[in-house]
Amino acid sequence: MISYLDYFFANYGLGESVAHLHCDNCSGQNKNKFMIWYLLWRVCTGKHDEITLNFLITGHTKFAPDWCFGLLKQTYRRTPMYCLSDIAAVVNSSTVSGVNIAQLVGTEDGTTVVPCKNWHQFLESSFKPLPNIKAFHHFRFSSPEPGTVCAKIHADSPEEHFNLVRKKDLVFSSQAHIISPPGLDSARQTYLFNSIRDFCTDET
Repeated sequence: MISYLDYFFANYGLGESVAHLHCDNCSGQNKNKFMIWYLLWRVCTGKHDEITLNFLITGHTKFAPDWCFGLLKQTYRRTPMYCLSDIAAVVNSSTVSGVNIAQLVGTEDGTTVVPCKNWHQFLESSFKPLPNIKAFHHFRFSSPEPGTVCAKIHADSPEEHFNLVRKKDLVFSSQAHIISPPGLDSARQTYLFNSIRDFCTDET
């Protein structure tokens, strides 16, 4: 998830200095120590002056992006698809206004479009975990307080400050290493050939 967000900022960002992020309360993808560390890293390295990260409270699981997924599902259900380019075409044609734009992570020939990086290893030596992270719903990161996350339980709650820097001198001398995709093993390739190939067109 961090690699996808990093790619988005690098390729679709508008050069903004302040970013406001909203997401659901999924600890596996969004609310975890690695995401907190990544946003701290962005502010510490001057990529943004300020970032806010806001989570929906329990019981409120729907918000604006779900509308886009709903339109995608409508087109998906009535369109035959046999390859990645077909899926991308469905995404791009699912909204009249062009809200949905496909971004392939890779291609069938093994070409990587969006590189996945080892952010865990890269960041864990510089930052420490935020205590009781699941209790908070709003986080703020700003350049005047590098290495510090300001967290609130609710929007109108008082802000608490946590310094997550492991070392006094915070220096990033390298970049996160790219993880090469392993590809499909022979068993998976055999399964696809024997069980899935019949459902594809000859050219795909």
